[in-house]
Amino acid sequence: MFVSGLLKTARALFVYRNVHKGKSEHTYSLRDRSTGKVTGHTQSLILKDPVFKVSGKGRDRVRREGVKNVHAGVLGTVVAEAPLGAEWFRVTYDPKKNQGFVTRDGGKPVEKAQYAKLTPSGVEVAGIAEECGSELGRGAVK
Repeated sequence: MFVSGLLKTARALFVYRNVHKGKSEHTYSLRDRSTGKVTGHTQSLILKDPVFKVSGKGRDRVRREGVKNVHAGVLGTVVAEAPLGAEWFRVTYDPKKNQGFVTRDGGKPVEKAQYAKLTPSGVEVAGIAEECGSELGRGAVK
C-alpha cells in the first residue's frame, strides 16, 4: 500500500480532498511539502500534529466564481496508527459557509490538533488545540 511507503520516509505532507476522484467516498491527494508534487492518493490516512490551512484568496475565488479549486487542506506527518482512547471530533470545511475548518457539531474553529484521521467518510481530529475553545474536551492525547 502507498501509505506504508510514506511511513518509512516520514514526509511532511499537505493533504487535500480530491473532488475529481470518488464522489460517494472521500479520496485525498497527498502533496509532498518539500517538492510540491502530488505523490499519490488514498482514502485513509492518519496525520500527527495536523495544521488545518485555508487560503483566503482561494476561498474568495470559490465564492465569487462558484468553481471548486484546491485552497484548503491539512499539513502533517503520516503515522501508522492513532492513539487508543482518544476523544475524536468530526471536522468539516465549506467555503461558502466557513472561513476555515470547524467542528461538525457546534461549528467551533479548528486550526491544530494532535492527530487527524482522514477516512472515506470524512475527517476527525483528536487533541484539539486550546485556542479552539475549552468546551470540546481538550487535553493531551496519550
